[in-house]
Amino acid sequence: MVGYSRKKTILGMEGAGVIMINYDVKIDKENHRFVIDGPIGDNSIPIEIPKDNPFRERFIDLFLHKADIERGVDFLQCISNDKSITVNEGLFIAGLNNCMKCFKYSNARNKLVKQQVFAQSEEMLKRFLEFEQMRDKHYDHDENGMLQAVAFLLISKDEGHVFSGPPSVVWNRAQLNYYLAGQKLQEIMCYILQYIEKEIDIVGNQIAENYKYYFKGELLKWSNAQIILASDTAKRK
Repeated sequence: MVGYSRKKTILGMEGAGVIMINYDVKIDKENHRFVIDGPIGDNSIPIEIPKDNPFRERFIDLFLHKADIERGVDFLQCISNDKSITVNEGLFIAGLNNCMKCFKYSNARNKLVKQQVFAQSEEMLKRFLEFEQMRDKHYDHDENGMLQAVAFLLISKDEGHVFSGPPSVVWNRAQLNYYLAGQKLQEIMCYILQYIEKEIDIVGNQIAENYKYYFKGELLKWSNAQIILASDTAKRK
């Protein structure tokens, strides 16, 4: 069983370097395999990159970050003025979380470092930090001013009564224009994608450099690339 994530990218050789090639991966459940549809040689044999390769882990992490960012953009592109505020808010939060999870600590993968991603643009970093704070301080935790509340007692002016109602709380929440906010966030996420794709090319070339002097017969002795079908019960490899 071989393959990668559906509608994502792999690396292919072109000349002296390595570039990304777009392809689709379909699940063939009847034959328990993944079918790759793309510009790949018919007689290609997928050999797993050895686990001791120093670039392997970062290579995988970059592709997973790429998948999260692309999925987040998909959510944001579904926002439209003809949808309800509730639907647009849900799509915006989903897109925002897909973006920000790439920059947070995880046991499963190494995070992106924002100072590196936005090293060439202070303006993009500033805009990113505004959305990061929105996610961390509002949608994840109630720590900023986007949600306000007051608790009060209702005191009766009538004789013989102290209270004219139960203890109460009134709250209000800042409401974004989710269409405009989604457009701004998409610009940032596209910038992040450009960084990721450049890093993928760099790391891919480093990996290719490691093995370009190996004999084909030696490489073919290595393990075939295999992947576990994703599920909510499968362990992360």
